Amino acid sequence: MTSTTPSPTTHSRSQRGFTMIELLMAMAIFAIGMLGLAALQVVSISQGAGGRLRGTAAFLAHSVLDRAGSEGQVTAAERLLNPAGVANTTGGTFIGAADGKPKADGAALLFDINGRPIDAADKVTPAVFTATWFSRQGSVNTGTRSAIQEFVVNVTWQEANPKKGTAPDTKAISVSRHVRI
Repeated sequence: MTSTTPSPTTHSRSQRGFTMIELLMAMAIFAIGMLGLAALQVVSISQGAGGRLRGTAAFLAHSVLDRAGSEGQVTAAERLLNPAGVANTTGGTFIGAADGKPKADGAALLFDINGRPIDAADKVTPAVFTATWFSRQGSVNTGTRSAIQEFVVNVTWQEANPKKGTAPDTKAISVSRHVRI
């Protein structure tokens, strides 16, 4: 009985291995895939940072509205002490007079990257967020000694745009709520 297995020195056509062209093509496809993953990583990091900034901006907008609502309730309580039923226009420091007229009383509040307030005179801490607010025409009910007014808070910030290179985009969020003043 004779053996038909090939010797180690004889190669059949199916056992030749990869050619140099096949190896170069595989490396090119692998390199393109790795470049795609690297680009995806850059976009992912950018979008994560942008999401954090948008979340902080929304939190700041709502906290300014909460402050307006809180001080509005304080001034409403102060108005209840007025026996004549006339709205007390001196109470409150944030929302201004309770006359139902629109006000552009939103001096800008500055905040750092973490949403902490910054004094305008602070030249060391960079201001990332700027919050401004105004109120729209409201209604005053002298019988119940109350008033309601819509407050609008705008928060703006700069956000990097990977498509534009170094030029950041200005982003903004606007939130409104009716506040009892």
